[in-house]
Amino acid sequence: MQGLVEGAGRYRSKSVGIFNGSAVAHMAPPARNVDHLMKDLFSYLKNGKDTLIIKSCVFHCEMKFIPHLRER
Repeated sequence: MQGLVEGAGRYRSKSVGIFNGSAVAHMAPPARNVDHLMKDLFSYLKNGKDTLIIKSCVFHCEMKFIPHLRER
């Protein structure tokens, strides 16, 4: 990924969200929480008792929600 995306492999460092005009449609968790939330997610994947299909669904949803967008 070297040279393709600036800052590849790092979590975002600013707050981000999705807006519909001036209204907030979705606000991602604060940047200061991303590292901790991702560690919790990977711990769940490794140690959780749920089936793989449930873990994959949780992972998909959380990966869309936790890191969200990186600033440009």
